[in-house]
Amino acid sequence: MSLLTGMMDVTSGDADVYGSSLSKDMDDIRKMVGICTQHNLLWDKLTVLEHLQLFGAIRGTPEENIDSEATDLAAKVGLSNKLHAHAKALSGGMKRKLSVALALIGDPRVVFLDEPTAGMDPESRHALWDLITDMKVGRTVVLTTHHMDEADLLGDRIAIMAHGKLQVCGSSLFLKRRFGVGYNLTVDTTEPAKIRAVVQSHVPEAVVNEVTDVGVSLSLKMSSQPSFPAMLDAIDSLDNVSSYGLEMVGLIFVSCSFALAL
Repeated sequence: MSLLTGMMDVTSGDADVYGSSLSKDMDDIRKMVGICTQHNLLWDKLTVLEHLQLFGAIRGTPEENIDSEATDLAAKVGLSNKLHAHAKALSGGMKRKLSVALALIGDPRVVFLDEPTAGMDPESRHALWDLITDMKVGRTVVLTTHHMDEADLLGDRIAIMAHGKLQVCGSSLFLKRRFGVGYNLTVDTTEPAKIRAVVQSHVPEAVVNEVTDVGVSLSLKMSSQPSFPAMLDAIDSLDNVSSYGLEMVGLIFVSCSFALAL
């Protein structure tokens, strides 16, 4: 990411950013790129509003629009009530929110977000996910994260990096089909033996994981997908089932993921 954003000089190779060469047109690329670095680059004595005003001016936002765009972005990241708070007084999660807002001001065509939700509480993470989903329309977002659920939710394409090399790249569905280990079916019922019989009548290779007083959990292979509609219809027809869930179980990648939202 440091090379793609011009934070480090390119010694060899090249990349194309909307028709501009990384090795020859870095000044043009910088004009269309917004960056949220892994570590917050903020000034302790500037307020949230002053940060946004400064970055808006640097990004070429018309003077008459800077204040409205700054307050609008602050609202979108949940910092409306902190507009006049100094950066040093913000919590770690709030600093990340401000860093994301600074990457977005000026309406950049390309946005790089390096672990944008680090240090955030679950509610703030989900709110930022909604914002990223909304603002990726019409622009390219490159997001790095160590959380596969985040990459799964936000990435139109997901690239897995390990030991500094690209290992695989594709859609979430492609990766799950290629590397997934199957499905997990959980049924809340007072008659787990009956559920097991129904499931195995449609998917003979289904394996029981756990049986409790309130339900049963079974593992199903990826190859069993064609049998799922009939199996679920059969479960729906039973009176002793209060609820059930079917989820795909994939491999866990202990590495840095790049979620490319295009």
